[in-house]
Amino acid sequence: VTQWRQGVASSLHSTGDRLTVSHGHGRLCGEREVEVSGERHRAETIILNVGARPSIPALPGLSTVPFLDNERLMELRELPRHLVILGGGYIGCEFGQMFRRFGAEVTIVDHNDHLLSREDPDVSTALEGVFRAEGIQLALGDAAASVEAESAGLVLRTTKGRELRGSHLLVAVGRRPNTDDLGCAAAGVTLDSRGFIQVDDGYATSAPGIYAVGDVTGGPQFTHTSWDDHRLLFERLLPGERRPGSRSRSARLVPYAVFTDPQVAGVGLSEREARQKGRPFEVATMPFGDIARAVELDETAGMMKILVDPHSEQLLGCRIVGAEAGELIHIFVSLMAAGASTHTIVDTEFVHPTFAEGVQQLVMKLPRYTLS
Repeated sequence: VTQWRQGVASSLHSTGDRLTVSHGHGRLCGEREVEVSGERHRAETIILNVGARPSIPALPGLSTVPFLDNERLMELRELPRHLVILGGGYIGCEFGQMFRRFGAEVTIVDHNDHLLSREDPDVSTALEGVFRAEGIQLALGDAAASVEAESAGLVLRTTKGRELRGSHLLVAVGRRPNTDDLGCAAAGVTLDSRGFIQVDDGYATSAPGIYAVGDVTGGPQFTHTSWDDHRLLFERLLPGERRPGSRSRSARLVPYAVFTDPQVAGVGLSEREARQKGRPFEVATMPFGDIARAVELDETAGMMKILVDPHSEQLLGCRIVGAEAGELIHIFVSLMAAGASTHTIVDTEFVHPTFAEGVQQLVMKLPRYTLS
C-alpha cells in the first residue's frame, strides 16, 4: 500500500509548475469554485473523485465496541483470536479467508442466504463449500440484532437467537459516498437519495463544468472501473471530435473478480438477471475440476457457467469460480466487447495443458457445439 501511495505522490510532484497539489479538506463553495484549507480555487472544469467509505449500520451496541472496517483491519499488529465478520460480500469473503489462513477463527454473518448474494446460488455455493472445508463458520440467512462487549471480546446476537462470540468484529456491509461535507448544494450538484452524485453518460453533474468519477457516482465500486471512468472522461474533455467507436459510461462492459481462493469472476448477465429481464438464453456449466491443468495442479475447486443468446450465438454472461478466474474472464470480456459469436472459441486452438483450454471445454458443453 505504501509503495503505491508513494508512486502516485511522486508522479504528481514531478509534473512541474502546471500542477498544484493541495492537502486538506476540500469542498465546493460556489459555482466552479473549491475551497481547500482556507484557500479558494476557481476553474472552468472541476472533477470530483472523492470516493466512498465503509457504511456503518444502525446496530444496537455497535458504538460501544471497537469494531474494525477494511482499513483498520489492515493496521492490526496482532492476529485476532476469533474474527467475526458482518457481511458476506467481497470484503467479508476476501478478508475472512485471508485471516482464516493466517490462523484466526473466522465467522461470517450475513442476512442473505448465500455469500456474494448477487451471484446465482450455484456460484455462491461453490465458494461456500471451500470456506466450510477450511473451517470458516458461516451464519447465513441470519441478521445481526445487537452486539455487546465482553471481557474476552464481544458477543454478536442474531435475529435467530444465536450468540456468536469473538475477539474482533469486522463490519463489511457496504460503502457510502464521501459527499456529507462536500458542499454539493452550494455548487448546484445534485445527489441521489443515497448521497451519490448524479451524473449523465458523460460524467457531467447537474452543475455546468463539474464532473464526477469513481465510487462517488454510485456505479460499480471497482478500482478498474474508476480507471475506466478516467479514460472515458479524459477523452470527452480533449479538444476536437471524439474518435469513432468511443464508449459511453452506460454501454461499457464491467468485469469483476473476487480475490478469494478460488477466485470468483464474472461479466455480463447472471442467470438470475437474464430471467428477470426475460432474455432467452442457453446455459452451459462445468466443474472447474474437468480442466486437465486444474487436476495436474490440484486446483479443482469451483465451476464455470456461460449464457449464450440462442439466435445470435453471442455471449450474454459468464461466471467462473476457480484458479485464476480473474485472468480467464478476460477471454469472455474480449469476446463480448468485439460482439463476436461464441463459435469463435470453438474454432480457436488452445494450448494444452492450460486453464484457458477449459474455456473451450465449457463452450462446447452447449448442445449446438458438442462433438458427441
